[in-house]
Amino acid sequence: MPDVDTQAVTVALNHAVRLLQNGQAENARYVCSQVVARLPAHPGALYLMGLCDLAERRFEDAVQHLQQAVGAGQPAHAQATRQLGYALFTLGRHAEALQAYETALQACPGHARLLAGKGSMQAQLHHPREGLATLQQALAIAPDDPWIQSQASKVRDMAILSFFEPPQPGPATAPADGMDHTRRQALAALNDGLYDQAAAGWQRLLAEGPQDIHGLILAAVTEYRRNHFDAAQALLDRAALLPTSAADEAILDDYRHKNAAARMLQALGGHVRNPPPDTTPPALAVDQHIHLLTRFSERAGTEMRTLQLARRLRRHTHVTVWASPPFAHELFASEAIRLLDPGQATGPENGTLVILGAWIPIDGWYHKARFRRIILVYNVDEPDLLASILQALAQPGKPKVELVFASDWMRRQLGVAGHCEPSPIDIDVFTPAPAPPAHTRFTVGRLSRDRAFKFHPGAEAFFARLADAGMGVRLMGATVLGQALQGHAGIEILPANAVAAAPFLQGLDCFTYRTHPCFPEAWGRVVLEAMAAGLPVVVHAVGGYAEAIRHGHNGFLFHSDAEAFGLLQALQQDPALRARIGQAARKTVESIYAEEAFEQHCRFYLR
Repeated sequence: MPDVDTQAVTVALNHAVRLLQNGQAENARYVCSQVVARLPAHPGALYLMGLCDLAERRFEDAVQHLQQAVGAGQPAHAQATRQLGYALFTLGRHAEALQAYETALQACPGHARLLAGKGSMQAQLHHPREGLATLQQALAIAPDDPWIQSQASKVRDMAILSFFEPPQPGPATAPADGMDHTRRQALAALNDGLYDQAAAGWQRLLAEGPQDIHGLILAAVTEYRRNHFDAAQALLDRAALLPTSAADEAILDDYRHKNAAARMLQALGGHVRNPPPDTTPPALAVDQHIHLLTRFSERAGTEMRTLQLARRLRRHTHVTVWASPPFAHELFASEAIRLLDPGQATGPENGTLVILGAWIPIDGWYHKARFRRIILVYNVDEPDLLASILQALAQPGKPKVELVFASDWMRRQLGVAGHCEPSPIDIDVFTPAPAPPAHTRFTVGRLSRDRAFKFHPGAEAFFARLADAGMGVRLMGATVLGQALQGHAGIEILPANAVAAAPFLQGLDCFTYRTHPCFPEAWGRVVLEAMAAGLPVVVHAVGGYAEAIRHGHNGFLFHSDAEAFGLLQALQQDPALRARIGQAARKTVESIYAEEAFEQHCRFYLR
């Protein structure tokens, strides 16, 4: 080994750390490389090289350097392994990442972040229930760690969604086969939105096995979807008496909150009973100023709804658009949006306050404001959030909250009073393609946010089947489907917002859409955008958008993937049918969103 000035090495690496902290990863890399040139197995230098690689998104290099650092047994072994797991995860090498965490945990069995990394990798490898249990162990060790809390929240959602995946075949015995068949039929009916069939299936299953906790949970979900909230509560109560796993507790807790809130709202009829008014005189100024408030953290339906509503209302009155904290996404930088500062007791006041979304926090600014009207747009199936925000809005001296539902379907879910208003879209932007798409084969596609709940169980197999049938498949916002479809011939997967929505739709021959049964669309503006683009739509029959579709006239509704495949095949083989349905779809959207048609909704806000 060459003579080395240990103190000089320490000084150099400390300098590299400061450079890296100041965002000078390239310079920090150079300093570390000089140390590695003389000491190829120096663990600290290798570890810092790996961090420099990560900062510059050179993940393959990061894996190499971090593996060398871990192998060298350096003091920061756990931190190096955690960063190695991150690099492997980013490269999609989840099994290797899991192995790295498990190896490190043998030496550091109580390391919270290593446990959290292991749990996250278990979830990525399609074992979210086991991953949630591991993350619960991590939280027990470090309950206040925000990164572990974030990972636990994500995996909790994945675990809940996993209850809707088809069960694995049971043992090859007649009784088990019979119950397994009943379970599969009931679950398929629930996923397909055939709730009466699903309820009958769960009833047969529970007659055979009354202590079947997963049968009880999914039977409760089915009754919740049927709006039989008392029946759902009885099933949830039975399930809560049985031994539960972390995943069981997650879905039980989720639906207990939803169902309890739905029962409360149904009892109130949707009307908030405010506390007695205070003695403060009302504001003398009564104006038509309208404040629209939502979260602009991503480009999603609620955000687009807010901006389109603002544009329409500005033709009649003064409108201010507000973003709730913590920030407004850079995609909205060109919009006139004011950021609501929670640290200040100032914000919208007077006129009409319109809150879009039941998840918006109500802070100090609201307590001092004097509004003429308060309107809440409820557009996501989360009755527990709705009950919470209604309670927060019900304060002395404030007007009674008026509810706006995204669709009549959503209003019927709770059976409460309110105004129904479709999410507005710009039919001058979403128009039919000026010429047929340039591709030579029938192409079907969809777009959405890149979230697991935007796709139904079995989505990967469904899209693969379309491609195998000779259809082109374009999916924007579908990287969440993972590696199952990567490289599949005929399937193109794009990140969310990779291209503008209108030209993406104009490049398709047909649009198809189906979300997870946990997340039926309150309205589904993307379906109406596709119809505005003159596309025939083949969409699941559960959701607000179904109100606008007459099956076989301006689009097609289906329950099962088999039905959807047959409809898409018919459209693939019949260009004239595609043209006729697409033209009718465009006319439908024009009738809904034409200025004179939407005037009634504007009058609601202006009255």
